Amino acid sequence: MLKFSSVDETPEDKHRRQQQTSSWLQAQMQEKMDREQEEKEYDRRYDERTMLASHVRAVCEENERQEARADKCAEADENLELAKMVRDRNRTKAEFNDALKSRRGYHQELRLGV
Repeated sequence: MLKFSSVDETPEDKHRRQQQTSSWLQAQMQEKMDREQEEKEYDRRYDERTMLASHVRAVCEENERQEARADKCAEADENLELAKMVRDRNRTKAEFNDALKSRRGYHQELRLGV
């Protein structure tokens, strides 16, 4: 025959055992709540860091776009300056050629006696 330990248990022993079980369960529940709270805090910090990283990345990308635009504007200004220099050089060259033609025409008129 089996004999269970609770059969010969006094009410005080039973109460003490129930108190121990209750304390143990309370400790387990508190550990679970603490663990869940830590996980929530970890997730919150992770979300904050993710949002900060996204913001930093967005700021960097915007800065890169602005720098690229500034570079393109500077390049366009440089191209305009180069085009002006070429126009000026071509105009000067054309004026020189016109003056040279006028001189040749003048010298030919002198030779021809006109």
